[in-house]
Amino acid sequence: MKLYRLIAAFTALVVAALTVFLARKAGEKRGPVEVNWVIEREEDLEGWRMLNGLAPAKLAEDGLTTEVTGFDPYMLAPPLRVDADRQKVVVVGMRVRGSATALRIYWVREGSPNWGEDKAFSWPIAADGEFREYVIAVNHPEWRGTVTAIRFDLEPPDCYGTYWAIKYVRIPTRAEVRLEGASLAKAVVAEGDQLELRVRLRNLGAEPARVEVSIEASENLAVEAGGAAEIGPASEGAATLRVTALRSGVARLKVRAGEAKRSLEFPVYRREALEVSLEIGAEGVHRLERGYAVVSGQAALIVPESGGLYGPLVV
Repeated sequence: MKLYRLIAAFTALVVAALTVFLARKAGEKRGPVEVNWVIEREEDLEGWRMLNGLAPAKLAEDGLTTEVTGFDPYMLAPPLRVDADRQKVVVVGMRVRGSATALRIYWVREGSPNWGEDKAFSWPIAADGEFREYVIAVNHPEWRGTVTAIRFDLEPPDCYGTYWAIKYVRIPTRAEVRLEGASLAKAVVAEGDQLELRVRLRNLGAEPARVEVSIEASENLAVEAGGAAEIGPASEGAATLRVTALRSGVARLKVRAGEAKRSLEFPVYRREALEVSLEIGAEGVHRLERGYAVVSGQAALIVPESGGLYGPLVV
């Protein structure tokens, strides 16, 4: 009897452990995953459905290709499971040629399985025939929970004859930092100026990121040591570094953030050649003692009265 009870207890323990294990494995299979659809082979077209107003999908160098043949064109993407509370960026690489002006994304989620305008978001596109990557931040109150299907529409609904090619669609989970740009705080730089270099960063992923920012500079510049920038999930951030202009000439900076790179090139003027307050910041035309300065955003053109041109400077 005791042996029977021991065997029964052991069997119950094994069954319980197996049940927990299988439940965890099932949860892993059903859990949200990173979407990374790259369309390069015939089998990559599986799951894509041209539901309305589109010619049958074909594989080409551009990826999935189709053409608008009817009113209100849209296609359904393959099944997915997206943690919309964390995965808030959709990256689409595509080429559009015709009269479309926007890509509209529809979705359904657990607890809200019906398609509708309450779960839709539009993003402007260029239908000029050039391949472009669109990094779409889905800032919408209904992009939440677990998204189980998405649909892509072209707008306006009467964009007949438009060529539409999708090469890839990504909805990242892991941290992924992009170097969005780098700019100086001053448009006109002279010898001895101490400048702030602002490096703009963006994390596309659903996890926080820490990225090292460093700078290589030409000999007429001195830069402080780089450092690390921390950026939250699906967020933008920035790193600010100080640069000193040592002497006149063409200055060059190479900014690196992780694996991303960006280069800047700008002139450093001799201070006595300008004979002007170098705190020019507002856009427009500024009268100098011996010429003019034209400032627009991060660009400046110095025009001395002698007729020679300094610039343009673009950073």
